[in-house]
Order: sequence, then C-alpha cells, then structure tokens
Amino acid sequence: MRPLLAIRWIEQESGVVPMEFAALVERCVRSAELKAAIEELLERKKKGHELDREPRIPAISNFIESELEGLGKTLIVSKAKPAIEKLDELFRAALNEVG
Repeated sequence: MRPLLAIRWIEQESGVVPMEFAALVERCVRSAELKAAIEELLERKKKGHELDREPRIPAISNFIESELEGLGKTLIVSKAKPAIEKLDELFRAALNEVG
C-alpha cells in the first residue's frame, strides 16, 4: 500500500512523501470504504493479530489491483541502451584528474 500511495502523492505534486502512513492515507485515499478497511487492518496489526494467512480484504485488494493496472498502462519502458560509453569516459576523466 505505501508505495502505491506514495506514487499517488507524487502524482498530486504534494512534495516530499511523508513517512507517516496515516498522512498518506488521509491525503491520497478518497474512498470511505477503502479508508475504513485500511484503518481496521492497521488497528488489528497494532493489537498484534497475525495477518499473513487471512482472506483478502476486497476493498484493499481491489485498490491494489486497480493501481497496478493503471501504472502498467502508463509505464514507459525505454528500449534504448544507456550511453555507457559516455559514462565510462566521465569516470576515466575523473580518475585521471585525481590520479
């Protein structure tokens, strides 16, 4: 959840992503149902409930799937090879300068 909400934060041009998860949720989650599901899950985790083997939580799972699908559509993958030769030249010049 945190990485997906951080991406939303960045897309909203809200500045540096906060460390506090609650701030991310408050600013980036619009759905009352999703907020409630997140808050319930966090409360259960705070109480020490083991959560690794439970059924999926529809609101959270649907959000994650939707965000990943949307990101997959907007992701631009460059097939161009990086200009390694230029980086090598820069590295060698730096070595020569200090050597």
